[in-house]
Amino acid sequence: MNLKDVIHRAEQRRTWDPRIGLPLNTSTQAVAADLANRFDDRGQMPSREELGALLQRFSASHARGSLNELTRRQWGRAIWGIWDQSCPLSSLKGFWPHFQIFIQKSNRRSYVKNLILTYLREFDHKTPGIEHAARLIREFIAREDNRDWLWTRRHESLHLFDPDAAPQALARFLLGFEREIAQALIDAGCQGVAEIGGMERSAFVEGLNTLRRQLESGPSAMALLNRVLAWSTKGDRLRFEMLRIPLAEALLSPWHAAPATADLEKTILRFMLKHFGDLRITKKAWLGISEPSQRVIRRWLTKASLDQFIEVVTKVAEGNHWKYRKAFWMGYFDRGHIEEAWVLFGYDARRIVHRAAEEIKGFGTIHGGQSNHCVLMLKIGGLTIADWSHNGSCRIWMENNKRRPDLYLNYRADELRMNADFEQPHRGSEQHNWQGSVARFIQEQTGAWVHMRDRMPRGQA
Repeated sequence: MNLKDVIHRAEQRRTWDPRIGLPLNTSTQAVAADLANRFDDRGQMPSREELGALLQRFSASHARGSLNELTRRQWGRAIWGIWDQSCPLSSLKGFWPHFQIFIQKSNRRSYVKNLILTYLREFDHKTPGIEHAARLIREFIAREDNRDWLWTRRHESLHLFDPDAAPQALARFLLGFEREIAQALIDAGCQGVAEIGGMERSAFVEGLNTLRRQLESGPSAMALLNRVLAWSTKGDRLRFEMLRIPLAEALLSPWHAAPATADLEKTILRFMLKHFGDLRITKKAWLGISEPSQRVIRRWLTKASLDQFIEVVTKVAEGNHWKYRKAFWMGYFDRGHIEEAWVLFGYDARRIVHRAAEEIKGFGTIHGGQSNHCVLMLKIGGLTIADWSHNGSCRIWMENNKRRPDLYLNYRADELRMNADFEQPHRGSEQHNWQGSVARFIQEQTGAWVHMRDRMPRGQA
C-alpha cells in the first residue's frame, strides 16, 4: 500500500462536522489529518525553470496545431501554468477543449487537485478561463466515486467551485468562531500554494465589506473586528499587502461622520499604528487612503496625544498644575477645535511613560530643560501652541511667523520659549485669569470659541 492509499483511507475514516460538512481533527485522527494536509492539500509546483520549459513546449505545439503530441505527464505538470503571467495556457485558442479531454481521459484526482490549487491561487472573476476550470472541477467531483473526496466535501459546504458564490461563502466560514482563523484556513483548503491566493483575497474583500457594514450599524462589532484583524496579518506583517487600502478604508470609513466607541477606537488605532505607522510621521505608508479616513486617524492621534500627555504630566507635576489646563484644552478638543497634537517629554518624563502611551510612540524629546518637564504642542486654526507643564507659560505662534516651531520634531527647551507672538503665564487658574486671556487670543485669531463653563473643571465655572 502506497502513501496515497493510506491518505485515501484516512480520509474515508474522518469524522465530519454535520454543521459545516468539513473534517474535525480529533486526537485519534491527528496523524492522518496532518498527512492529508501535507500531501493532499498543499500541492507541489514545478520549478520555475521546468514550468517555463513546459509552457514554451505548449506554445510551440499550439503554433503547429498539434497539442495532441504532448504527453500526459506534460499536461499534468503544465496545469500550474494555466494562468502563468509569462505565457498563460488559458489564452491559447483551443486549450480548454483539449484540457477537458485530458481531465476526462486521465480521471486522476492528483491532476484535478493541482487544477483546484491553481484555481484557488489565481482566482479572480476577471481572469479568463476561471469559469472553464470551475466547471471541469464541478463535473469531476460530481462523479459517484468522488463523493467521499475532501475537496467534494469542501465544495458542498463552501461552494468553492462556483465563482459567483465562493468568495462570500468562504468569508462567512472564515469569519465564523468555531475554530481559530489559521485552522479555518487549513480546513477550507487555503494553505500551501493556495495560501493568500486569489480565492482567499476575494473572500477577504467580502469580509471587509461585512465588517464595514457591522461597524456602521452599531457598536457590537468587536468580536468580528478582532476576527478580521487576526485574518489580516501573518506574523508581524499584513497578510494582504495589496489590500492595505481597502483594509484601512473598512476600518476607518465608518467613522467619517460618527464617533467610534472607546474600545473600537483603541483597537483600530493600535492596529493602524503597528501596520501603517503614525500618519503624522510616516506619511508614505498612507498614500492612497482617502482624506476623510486620514482625518479620522489624525483625530484619534490627537486625542491619544492629549491622553498621553495628561497621563504622564500628572505623575511628574503637582496635581494642581495640570487640573485646570487639562479642563481647558479638553474643552477645545471636545468641540473639534484642536486639529493636531504632539507631546514632548524630558528624560525623566520619558522613563515613566505608561505602557499604553508607549503604544502610541508618537512623542518627541525636550533637550536642555529640566528632565521632568513636558510640553503639549497643538494646532488650532493657523496657530501653533506650546503649553508647558509645571510653572511654564503657554506660548502661541501665528501662522505667518516664520520662526514658529513645527510639530512632530524634537526640540531644545529654549526653542519653544522664543519668538512667540503671545505668551501667558499660568496665574489665577481658580479665577479663570490665564484661561480667559488665552481663549480671547485664540478667538481673535481663529474664531474658535469655548464657553467658560466648558474650559474649567466641572463644578468650578
